[in-house]
Amino acid sequence: ENGKLVLTSADGRGIKITGDIGVGSGILSTQKENYGRLSLVKNDGRDINVSGTGLSAIGMGAADMISQASVSLRESKGQISAANADAMGFNSYNGGGAKQILQASSISAFMSQAGSGFSAGSGFSAGSGKSYSTILSGSVQIVSSTASM
Repeated sequence: ENGKLVLTSADGRGIKITGDIGVGSGILSTQKENYGRLSLVKNDGRDINVSGTGLSAIGMGAADMISQASVSLRESKGQISAANADAMGFNSYNGGGAKQILQASSISAFMSQAGSGFSAGSGFSAGSGKSYSTILSGSVQIVSSTASM
């Protein structure tokens, strides 16, 4: 549909795609497997508490990007903010929409990292004339340390 491949799992199992789609995809070698999002919803005022060890293995570690929001019925009417929409599972902000957060000193430093898909020899590196640094500057947020988040 519109140049996109849409895969859906009706029974809740994950989908794994193997192969190599090329360095120009912008997908890091560590990001070739994704089992989607887990949405935890409470319909009362109590908190949802997730605790234990090894939570980074399921994407819930201290350094992982987690979308969360507490939204009342009144707040859910009308226009919903991007952060709330992302927490609701619409992937509109942190999870996969407008911006991705990368840890690097600059866009050119990120592009030079091995495994970024934009390093020297990829054909998509800084200075290749394909303007990927310009494309990335509009879709990523560079932070020097995720500890400050």
